[in-house]
Amino acid sequence: MAGKDGRHRVIISSIALLMLMLAACGGSKKTPVIVPAGAQAGDLVGLEPCTYEANKVKYDADCGTLVVPENRSAPDSRLIALPVIRVRATGDSPTEPIFYLSGGPGTSNLHFRYLEDLIESHDFVLVGYRGVDGSVVLDCPEISEAIRKSRGLLSDEALESYTTAGASCARRLQAEGVDLAGYTIVETIDDNEDARVALGYEHISLLGASYGTRLEMIYEWIYPDNLHRVVMLAVNPPGRFVWDAEVIDEQIEDYARLCAQDPDCSARTDDLAASMRRLSEDMPDRWL
Repeated sequence: MAGKDGRHRVIISSIALLMLMLAACGGSKKTPVIVPAGAQAGDLVGLEPCTYEANKVKYDADCGTLVVPENRSAPDSRLIALPVIRVRATGDSPTEPIFYLSGGPGTSNLHFRYLEDLIESHDFVLVGYRGVDGSVVLDCPEISEAIRKSRGLLSDEALESYTTAGASCARRLQAEGVDLAGYTIVETIDDNEDARVALGYEHISLLGASYGTRLEMIYEWIYPDNLHRVVMLAVNPPGRFVWDAEVIDEQIEDYARLCAQDPDCSARTDDLAASMRRLSEDMPDRWL
């Protein structure tokens, strides 16, 4: 199963990220987000009362559209739009607001379920991720198709097909006018900073999970004076998006040995590693 060289290890890690993106972008249709006429970079347009539901509880919120440059490093960059949701604190004396940064990358940043223990003392803000939630979505059906057709998810032939499909997707997006250089961690952090300023907050706290903790770490490096507290769940520091394929194989085989010793797990499969291989050759159309 392991890749034979460092190039394949990088490709394998990229596949994991791409799968997360595909899972995020292949869901239900959403109302399109557009750049409002006459809007300028940094504008938070149309902030109006709305309702946000979490764990079947409805909260008073404000919903608007944040307008930002697609690539802040390019002086002539076009504008893109991102949805912003501010769930209002339910108490009378709220302290610093909490900005949420979800995991992924590639999953939406507009969904958080566990507000009940936070919302009394804090506004809770969700800024849509660029490339996922906004006016530009980096969807790659080319990669979905390559994965669907692969026989052996990590075979040399499959890995090459993913590379070809990824390059094809990038060329198509660029031909459609997408500046791929603008879809970075730093740009995402600056989106949240623009929202902080537009909402009038002096200091904010961050709550992030997995990939979101990487955003938090870099946020702290760039804007330490704007942050009050930072909470990290399932920390994923820089340098941890590229994994060693041989180590992953050893871990899978170790899990398989543990599974064989567990009555519940072994009742479901004679060989966990073999089951994973079989599944990778016949991946369901819908998953996650």
